[in-house]
Amino acid sequence: MILNPTDDGGGIAIPQPAHAWISAQFAHAWGGTVAGVERLDETLILAVEQHDIGWHALERAPLRDPATGRPYDFITLPRPVHTALWSDGVATAEACYGAEVALLISRHGRAVYALTPDEARSAEDRAAIARFRAEQDAVEARLRPRVPHDDATLAERARLLFLFDLLALVACGAFGEGEKRAPPVRLHNADARLALRFQTDPNRLEIAPWPFRERRFEVACRARRLPAITFADEAAMRETLRDADEFEHRVAVTPC
Repeated sequence: MILNPTDDGGGIAIPQPAHAWISAQFAHAWGGTVAGVERLDETLILAVEQHDIGWHALERAPLRDPATGRPYDFITLPRPVHTALWSDGVATAEACYGAEVALLISRHGRAVYALTPDEARSAEDRAAIARFRAEQDAVEARLRPRVPHDDATLAERARLLFLFDLLALVACGAFGEGEKRAPPVRLHNADARLALRFQTDPNRLEIAPWPFRERRFEVACRARRLPAITFADEAAMRETLRDADEFEHRVAVTPC
């Protein structure tokens, strides 16, 4: 889950699959006046929507972080658990949605783990990520012949998934307020690349240049409010999270 602290000492909890749904809302909105940016096909949008499919079991039974007495968030979750969830997500995606969706999710997982240098990780985390990479290399070798895109097109589709994931993380408050730059994404029919800048407050996300069809739209998902308490017991934490107040987390998305 994405777990954002609040001023009263509590927090806002957004499940990973709900965050992925916001990613898909960005993907559905993609394509507009920026030269060469076109609407996306349904297979890519499905991969965006399901990229955190492996997290469902953990969201049903979140784990307690002994360092905080609160649920692990998606950043602090130990990598042996994290990589197991991602492996399960790739396998589930293949069974449910086919080779391309599974391969895009596999590539996305490897891209996420590449963000942190291995030397900055613990030995346990390095071992878990090495196992995941070897496993997913084998998955890639098996699935790649079944995916009908050339290498450049498939790489661009993976970059778009990464972009929509990042947009949704910003919209869900994972990086706090302020400005963040995304990696550039090549325009669909041009050699140029598209860079996006983020300027957020709790209910507004500004993006430039503007690559969407509408001049303004909203993204939304369900979230829960956590009280300002810590938990010595995992079962009590899960019960509190299950019964916490729900609300609609909504963010207006506009040009800068």
